[in-house]
Amino acid sequence: DLRKIVLKELVDNALDAGANVTIDYCDGIWVVTDDGPGLYPVDVPGLFSVNRPLLSSKLKRLPLRGMLGNGLRVVVGAVGATGGSLVVETRGRRLTLAVCRDTGQTLVVSAEPSPLSAGLRVRLGIGLGDPTDGSLARDSITLARHGEAYAGPSSPWWYGATDLHRLFSRVTPPETTVGLVCHGLGLNRADDRPARTLNRDQTETVLVQLRTDVLPVPPDKLGCIGKAAITGRPGYALQSGTMVTPGDAHIPFIIEAWASCSRPTQKGVGKVAIAVIINRTVTVATIYAASWPGALGLKGCGLDRQVAGPSTGDYQVTLSVIAPYIQLASDGKEPSLAPFSESIAKAMSKACSLAHRAMTRPEQGMSIKDAARTVMGKAYRVASGNGRYPANARQVMYAARPDILRLTGNDKLDDAYFTQVLLPDYVTEYGKDAEWDVVFDSRGNFVEPHTGHEVRLGTIDVRAYLGEPIPVRPVVAMPDDERYPTIGPQDRFSAVLFIEKEGFAPLLQVAQIAERFDIAIMSTKGMSTTAARQLLDSLAPKIAKVMVLHDFDVSGFSIFGTLGVDGRRYSFANNLPIVDIGLRLTDVIAIGLQSEPVDPQGSWEKRSRTLAEHGATRAEIDFLRTRRVELNALPADLFVDFLERKLAEQGIGKVVPDHGTLVAHARRVVERDLVKALLLENQARLQDEATSVPLPTNLDDRVAVVLERRPALSWDQAVAAVIHGETT
Repeated sequence: DLRKIVLKELVDNALDAGANVTIDYCDGIWVVTDDGPGLYPVDVPGLFSVNRPLLSSKLKRLPLRGMLGNGLRVVVGAVGATGGSLVVETRGRRLTLAVCRDTGQTLVVSAEPSPLSAGLRVRLGIGLGDPTDGSLARDSITLARHGEAYAGPSSPWWYGATDLHRLFSRVTPPETTVGLVCHGLGLNRADDRPARTLNRDQTETVLVQLRTDVLPVPPDKLGCIGKAAITGRPGYALQSGTMVTPGDAHIPFIIEAWASCSRPTQKGVGKVAIAVIINRTVTVATIYAASWPGALGLKGCGLDRQVAGPSTGDYQVTLSVIAPYIQLASDGKEPSLAPFSESIAKAMSKACSLAHRAMTRPEQGMSIKDAARTVMGKAYRVASGNGRYPANARQVMYAARPDILRLTGNDKLDDAYFTQVLLPDYVTEYGKDAEWDVVFDSRGNFVEPHTGHEVRLGTIDVRAYLGEPIPVRPVVAMPDDERYPTIGPQDRFSAVLFIEKEGFAPLLQVAQIAERFDIAIMSTKGMSTTAARQLLDSLAPKIAKVMVLHDFDVSGFSIFGTLGVDGRRYSFANNLPIVDIGLRLTDVIAIGLQSEPVDPQGSWEKRSRTLAEHGATRAEIDFLRTRRVELNALPADLFVDFLERKLAEQGIGKVVPDHGTLVAHARRVVERDLVKALLLENQARLQDEATSVPLPTNLDDRVAVVLERRPALSWDQAVAAVIHGETT
C-alpha cells in the first residue's frame, strides 16, 4: 500500500489547504497538481525532508486530513527507499530533489524556471506501480466534493493541559509568544511570554483562561460527509457526541456509516467488509468483521466488540469518523477508534439494519407494512429532494406508493393508513436517528401565558419554538430590527400566493419563497373561508395579483373559480385580480406527475359544465373524468422549481418603495444607530445607578402578596409591580 498512501498524502495536504486537486499517471510518473497558495521555493527542501523536526502545526488539533501527521516526510521517505524521483514546481521554479540515503538530507539537484506561477505540482516516481495506486487519492478528491467541512480555528476545549504544554514546547521560532499561539487558535489574548518557557502548571492556567472566552464547539459544527457521498448504499446513519479524554480535552465527533447488504452465501454467517474514512480521507486501516443472526462482530483499530441488531447478511460498510483529535494506535497511522466505540456501534447497527431491509425481497404476497418498510428510505429521499427540504407526509406517500403497489400487487393504497400509521411508526423507529425531517399538517395553536406568543402546532413551528432560548439582555436596549415599520401590502408585498393546502408551509419557509419574491402566502384546507375572502377583498386595491395554486382535480378548479366570486355568505366590494398558476394538464404532462383514479360521483355533465366555467379546457375535462393529480405528487425540490418558474412568469419580483419612503427609512436607521451609540455610551452609568437604588424590603413577601391579590400576573410582572409601588 506504500504508493497508495504516498499519493493520498500529497492530495490530502492540498485538500486541507482548500485547493482543487488533480492526479494523473503517465509512464510510471505520478503528477499531483493543485491551485492552492503554493510554497516558497527556498522552503521546499526543508519541507520535503525525512529528518526535519516535528513542527508545532502537527500538534494543533483540527478535524483535517493532515492531523494523521507526517505527510511530506512519508513522501520523501518513499522516494529514498525506492530510489525514485521527485520534482516540485511552485511559484515559477522547478526543483529536482534527491534524498541522501546516508544522512536523510534532501538535496537540490537542479533549480530551473517553471511556467507554473500559481499552486503546486509534484512529479513523483516511486518504483514500479500501476494506475490503481491512485485509488485512495482519487477517493479522497471525490469525498471532498460532499458535505461541508469545518472551517473554524482550533479550540482550547480540544486540549488538556498536557496537550497544550506539548504544543507550546514545540513552537517555532523559539521566541514565539503565548499570544501568537493563541491567535493561531482563533483567540485574541495579550501574553508576551515565550510559549516555550511556560511549565505545565502555567500552561494549565492559560488553558483555563482561554476556555472562559469561548464555548465548546458542538459536534454538528464539524460538518458531515452526507448520505449522497457513497452511492449504492441504502443504509445510512449518523451519530454525534463529545468525548472527554483523561486529560480533560473535550473532543466533538461525527460518526457516519453507509451500508449495503446481500444474502449471505453461508446460512447464519455473513461476510462484512469495512472501509474506514478518517476526517474525510480514505485510509488503509483494517477492521475485521463478521455477521451472524442479530449481531456483527468487530475487531481492529482499537475495537473489539459485538454490535447488536442487524440480521445476517453479507455487508459492504463504509465507516467515517470526523474529529479534531484521534489517537494513533501504531506507526502505520492506524487510528484508535476505541473512544468512539458506542457511537460507532449505534451507527453501524442502524445503517446495516436499513440496508438489510432494503435488500431485494420476493414481490409476491408482500404485506403493505413490509413493502412500506422496504421502500420508505428511497421515498423520503425523493420527497425531500435528497434531504434538502422538509418532506410533507403525503409527499412521502406519493413517492412510496408506486413501489408499494408493485410489491404488494394491490391497485390502491389507503393514504390515511400510510400517513397516520406506517410513516409515523417508521420515523419513530428508524427515521429519527437518520435525521429525517417529515412534517405533518398543523392542527391548532399554542399561546404562551402573559406574552401572547402564538405558535402553530405544526412540526416546524414547535421545533423552532423549542430551539429558541431567550437571552437575558440589558434592561435598556434598542431592538435589533432594521425593517421598516409597516403592516399590510404598503411597501411590503405586491401579490398574494393562495395555496389550497396548509402542509407546504415548512417547505416554503426553507425555500424562502415569501422573502425572495416579496409575496404574502395564504393557505387553507380545501375551499376558501369567509375570512380568507374578506382579507383578499380588502387587499385587492393595493396588490397586483392573487395567484392560486391548487390540485389538478375538480375541487382544485372549484377553489380557483369560487375564490373571487360572490357567494351566499360573502359579497366582494372589489374586483379580485386572480390568476390560476396550476396545476394544469400541461404542467402534469411536462413534469410527468403521477395521477390517481377517482370515483365518479353525481352528474358528470353538470361537473364538466362547472369545470368549463372555471377555465378548464376540453382535454382537461376529459382527463379529470377518471383521474386527478395532487400538488403533493411533486417532490419538494421539483415543487420549489415549479413555483419559482410560475412566479417569474407572472412577473413577481422584489418590492422597492418610492424615494421618499427610502429616505425616511434611511433617516430612521441613522437615528436608530445614534440611539444605540448613546445607550452604549451611558450603559455602564445606568447600570451603576440601577445597582445603587435601594430595593423594597421583604421583596419575596411583597411579591407573594401581589400574586395572591392578582393571580393572573406572572412573577416577573409582580416584581415590576412592587418596584413601581403597586400593592393592589
